[in-house]
Amino acid sequence: MTDAFFTSGQRRSTGLLLAGAAVILTTLPASAQNTGMVLMRKVIESRLDVALAPDPSVQKPPSIPNPADPTSPEYFSWNVTRWTQSAGSCGSAGTETRDVACRNTAGLVAPDSRCAGNGSGPKPIGSRPATITATCVHSWQADEWPTPAGSCGEVVQRREVACLRSDGAPSDDCNPSTRPSGERTVYDVSGCGFG
Repeated sequence: MTDAFFTSGQRRSTGLLLAGAAVILTTLPASAQNTGMVLMRKVIESRLDVALAPDPSVQKPPSIPNPADPTSPEYFSWNVTRWTQSAGSCGSAGTETRDVACRNTAGLVAPDSRCAGNGSGPKPIGSRPATITATCVHSWQADEWPTPAGSCGEVVQRREVACLRSDGAPSDDCNPSTRPSGERTVYDVSGCGFG
């Protein structure tokens, strides 16, 4: 161990102890010097234990939470819920709202200033205009198959198939597994000259 681990008083008393032990050891017969070395080592170890023990009179400084560390209980960020729409008919003008709150990592609500001042950015909006879609029904709409065109033999027919909301606007929310076919092969005899 280096002297950095001892106070000046501990270094002085340990140094005197070692110096005194060395003088005593040299005056002992060779057979007793071995036993003396063991005793001296025990004395030194006990002195090191005392020197290295924490001083109860010195208080450890309190840890300062880092508000930029997401694991810190003092870290605050904006917490937002999912958007919910106001009531109304499909396709009508309405609003969407959501809860916006400043919370710490434990989920406790805090004043908005705690989030606004720590780099979390401005407070997210809690309301916005929206077209009401929550009440819309989404379904597949398919055109009629075309009438035969006077061919004779196999004919590939095609028709438009689209997913529409109940207000007639296009949608992506129809179930793909229920989509009607947009193409089929038929045998057209209208142009075969039978009859």
